[in-house]
Amino acid sequence: MTTVKTILFRGGMIGDLLIGMIDQSSLEPLQNIISIEDSTCVDYKINSNRVLMKKFFRYNQEEKDLYYKDLEKFNDNLFVLSHDTDYCLEHRANSTVQIICSDESKLENFAIRFKNIHRHSVVKEAANAINGSVATFVRDYTDSIILWQQHFQFKNRFDIKNVSEPEFYKDVSHRFCCDELWCSYLYKKWLLV
Repeated sequence: MTTVKTILFRGGMIGDLLIGMIDQSSLEPLQNIISIEDSTCVDYKINSNRVLMKKFFRYNQEEKDLYYKDLEKFNDNLFVLSHDTDYCLEHRANSTVQIICSDESKLENFAIRFKNIHRHSVVKEAANAINGSVATFVRDYTDSIILWQQHFQFKNRFDIKNVSEPEFYKDVSHRFCCDELWCSYLYKKWLLV
């Protein structure tokens, strides 16, 4: 039986890069025209069936259960992305890898990254979700990441504190037992974007 592994992360904390590095089958060539709903990783589009739970609030419990059940029919070591902490805690705790950054001095950079890569409407949506405001988004979002990491402690965690280090791809390759050459290639391209 296949186990679908969920990468649980907060927006801006490189989940799209990680799934691309870990699971090449999650990627497809980037076409000239993509939907505003698409997630990308460098020169690739992430398969839409791997990112559905980034917008988890659009789905009810039954739809989420069906989503994971349908994915179980695919190959081993299938990874998906999610922002749905509650569902992962209640239904997928053993197959979820929580992405964290133990170096709190770097968390503001992730908040800035989130704000810079998303449309204003997404930033506003995120600000509302954390009871913050667009005007103070970076500070509010940074604080919310700190609280999230402290409050939710999944047994499987991956620390991205070294994301700006040249050898970060080795951390990913070793932790997830994936192709180091591919991780290096994608990571180095990502650094240039």
